[in-house]
Amino acid sequence: MRIAFGNLIDTKGHPVGAAEWQFVPADVELEGNGWTVFSKFRDSPPGQTVSCPPNADAAFLRARVPRVFGYTPIYDEANEKCLMWEGFVAVDRSSEFGIPFLLTDNYGESGLLFGDPGPDDPRKSSIAESFWGLLAADRMGVEDFEQSIYHYGCGATLYFACKNGEILYWEEAE
Repeated sequence: MRIAFGNLIDTKGHPVGAAEWQFVPADVELEGNGWTVFSKFRDSPPGQTVSCPPNADAAFLRARVPRVFGYTPIYDEANEKCLMWEGFVAVDRSSEFGIPFLLTDNYGESGLLFGDPGPDDPRKSSIAESFWGLLAADRMGVEDFEQSIYHYGCGATLYFACKNGEILYWEEAE
């Protein structure tokens, strides 16, 4: 597999196909440092079909990743303001060409980050549509978890959870 717009460090879990893409969960490095969120889950057609509390789609996606990709994301305090910082490689099934990206969030609103420079917008859109569709496909296939994140800027703790299939989010100020 050839990788463009970043580097594949190591794989984890198991790959899953959707449309023309094979998604490989992995530790990745993206090219450049001017990354911006390309596609937000809540704004995507699949994301609009998932019922979550405001600012909690990251909790839904965090609960889906273990069921879809066979590994449990590990929270990293170094990534302040986000529940997830998960790498994937989207492999074009026809060419074995791989594009790394990150599934991350900002205060619970999830999006995808690509390298800078990265693939063209139509390719990013194709990846996002397939990836979001894959994660939104089975709303009940979720794994329970609970994670708190301290928000230093406002002195509040953000709580994300999935309990018995219910996605939860709440904040507590100091």
